[in-house]
Amino acid sequence: MIQLYKFNINRIIGILSLAIYLSFTSPYAQSEPVVQPLDPHPMIELTEWQVHVGDLPVAKVFADEGSLWKSETLNHEWWEKNSVKWFKRDVEIPPELEGLDVILHLNVTPSGIVYKDGKEWFRAGQKSGRGILMASARASERFTVAIRAQNGGYNCRFFRADLIGMRAGYGRLLIALQSFVKLNPGNGLDLNKWKRKLNASANFSQPEFDDSSWENVSSGDRWEGEHQYAWYRAKLDIPDEIDGFQVKGRSVPLIEANGVDMVFSGHTHDYERGLPHPPYNPDTGEGNNAVYIIAGGGGSNLDNHKYYEWEQIDLPDHPASTDNDEFDGGKYYEYHYIVVEIDGKHLKFRAVKMNGDGSDGGILDSFELKH
Repeated sequence: MIQLYKFNINRIIGILSLAIYLSFTSPYAQSEPVVQPLDPHPMIELTEWQVHVGDLPVAKVFADEGSLWKSETLNHEWWEKNSVKWFKRDVEIPPELEGLDVILHLNVTPSGIVYKDGKEWFRAGQKSGRGILMASARASERFTVAIRAQNGGYNCRFFRADLIGMRAGYGRLLIALQSFVKLNPGNGLDLNKWKRKLNASANFSQPEFDDSSWENVSSGDRWEGEHQYAWYRAKLDIPDEIDGFQVKGRSVPLIEANGVDMVFSGHTHDYERGLPHPPYNPDTGEGNNAVYIIAGGGGSNLDNHKYYEWEQIDLPDHPASTDNDEFDGGKYYEYHYIVVEIDGKHLKFRAVKMNGDGSDGGILDSFELKH
């Protein structure tokens, strides 16, 4: 069934342990959907850089024209523990990238801080590191890029630097992917003090086991000798304030307070959905301005039971039962995938059921949102 709502699509957020805020009101917004071509995107390798061994203030990195620097090709390891190495070079937009969203893709082991024209830009790691050098690029525009890399104790290596031309509009997607907000459950407990015994028997795991004769050690402890193993024990009481990460109690207020419009999450192995019921009341936890989607039917064993009540969820619409694991007759315990189509200010959503043989099982749920 199609349900039509007037809705302000500002951001889409997906939460597992991270929240993604996708802005539809960014400077890159456009009325038509972006379709990426199948052919490879133009790419230019930046292999030659100026390097300086040792730390420098950022201002000096961008002010010095050459006296502290020497030329080096990418992919040289250095092993000095905690040592810092700076890389920098000028980057000019070539004619073949005219009009495209130009992305600088860097990889540094273990990590590096990237600066553009004297300002911190993004962080690069071994597997990720991207920034928009220029949207709708103009040929001959010039930038100065620098990377501060530090050896964390093993080895360090700056091994990739590519300019990649993407179709105009890709930049707004990249902005969304980089706009992560961590939802932390609190300060937690400092588990630094332990009891340790080498080659202890397995009965140590019983709560009443007497470990008073065991050695007192701290986290990071080590021991000498081959073919020896160690058991560690710590006793603690979980305080109420960190007893789990309550989605309703912690995440929903944060989501609603920040104007998020759509939330995608997993965890329960079924399909669940909640459409807007404004306004949200932070005092009672009732109501919601966001759409909440749980898409948990991707391939593992399905739930057969609604275990929790969540004020913001409409489907399944039958009451939860926490005292048993019996099938409760619900119809949303199905394998499924979701399809989201965004065309300017119009969003269409479908949850599509998958049969056991992988064939299409029909529409499980659908709705539309309009700005």
